Amino acid sequence: LADQEGIDRTADPARIARFKAKSEERQRQAEIQSRDLAERGISQALRIWRASFANHPGLAAYLERGRGIRIGALGGLPPTLRYHPDLPCYEGTGGDRARITHRGPAMVGFIGRQRLVGVHLTWIDPKDPARGRARFGDGSKVPKKLKGRTGAIWGQPVVLSKPYCPLVVVGEGIETTLAVLAATRLRNPGFKARVEAALSLGALSGPEARTGARRGKSERTGKPLPSSVPDLENPRPGWLPPDGITRATILADPSTKCPDTARLHAARAEAKLAHHCAQGARLAIPRGHWDHDDDFADLTKNGELYV
Repeated sequence: LADQEGIDRTADPARIARFKAKSEERQRQAEIQSRDLAERGISQALRIWRASFANHPGLAAYLERGRGIRIGALGGLPPTLRYHPDLPCYEGTGGDRARITHRGPAMVGFIGRQRLVGVHLTWIDPKDPARGRARFGDGSKVPKKLKGRTGAIWGQPVVLSKPYCPLVVVGEGIETTLAVLAATRLRNPGFKARVEAALSLGALSGPEARTGARRGKSERTGKPLPSSVPDLENPRPGWLPPDGITRATILADPSTKCPDTARLHAARAEAKLAHHCAQGARLAIPRGHWDHDDDFADLTKNGELYV
């Protein structure tokens, strides 16, 4: 086409240099913005953590009376959990467009193993912690939030016990994982394990393999089913056990909406951790089946886990 129109196809070095310079400048600006966002996030997380209180009775009331977790069996509140008396919950990404949708007490979880990379926020009922999670006027729960160093939070846990080895017990949520630890120690006070909350199902199960796995659709929802095969080469694998761990127990969450989806996510987490643990990994499933909506925290609250 250039030949037909008599257009010179010889590359212009000056034009190429200008294009390259603009491209490099855009990349540099993007990296600066990313670093600034990460630093603002960790600064916010540090302020929230430092303004929160350790061993607060409001947090103990939420966990014990609101969620049924027996604090005495834990030996007290974990030092990685604190209580903030009056924390705003924002809708939006920040700046002028963000607005406060709720304000009140919150459980603050320290995210990170060696150092703080963020905080996990769970708002508590402002009138009575024993009523559990805070709710909006329509009855829906105030969503949990993460604040911290953007890009570094993914896969980082809230550590809920002393770093015993070589067993790790890991669950998705803080309350779920604490519930199992408390119930286990009631039966076996000498039980020792490293206990961590991965904070999300995506971090716990990790990315799925794109090839080599059979797929289908859920009979209940008609939506594609996830793969049970993990992507073991992915540079962002989500939550992984720390050094020294040789076996893992994964606390699964069932689902009435799509039991197969819940089962396959858990199977992918099991396969991922089995690859990293010399003595393998196993699943702990509430009630031993997938077609219900009660996690271990729910079983604790209704007293079923302590029977």
